[in-house]
Amino acid sequence: MKTKTIFMLAAMLLMSMGAFAQSNEPLEGDVNNDGKVDVADIVKIIDIMQNSETPVEETKYYWYVGFEDQSSVDTNNIKTSPTEIGWHNFTTGTTSLHVGEVSNDTKVYWFVLVPADSGLVNVRDAGEVLGGYTNSTITVDNVSYIKITQNTATKKFDYDITT
Repeated sequence: MKTKTIFMLAAMLLMSMGAFAQSNEPLEGDVNNDGKVDVADIVKIIDIMQNSETPVEETKYYWYVGFEDQSSVDTNNIKTSPTEIGWHNFTTGTTSLHVGEVSNDTKVYWFVLVPADSGLVNVRDAGEVLGGYTNSTITVDNVSYIKITQNTATKKFDYDITT
């Protein structure tokens, strides 16, 4: 009887070990998925490193309307209406931009930043803004922008900008 019991326990132990060996969990370090970690995994890692390219992140463009100089794009506070002061998403290929009437309680010197690559440089006064504008180029977050500055302080800003 003892022999049968020991034999049964040994059989159960071997079966449970077999069940653990059949685990579906990947083996840590087994890069080539052959079920073992060896020199072939190191070769696979070197091959991946030599043949992979660093992904190039596409530049995202924005435009700005307001009266404060900008040193970086506030991507956490992107505006959806062109009449809101702040940064807005800019669609590549845009040929005209209407900055609707933006207003402030006091007179300020307004300006708009548009990506220099956009070609948007022709400004037409769409509202009651006096004094014209000047253009300059600045860099914000490694993107070159045309800075269109109003020459006279006003409470309102309303421009059409085209290519």
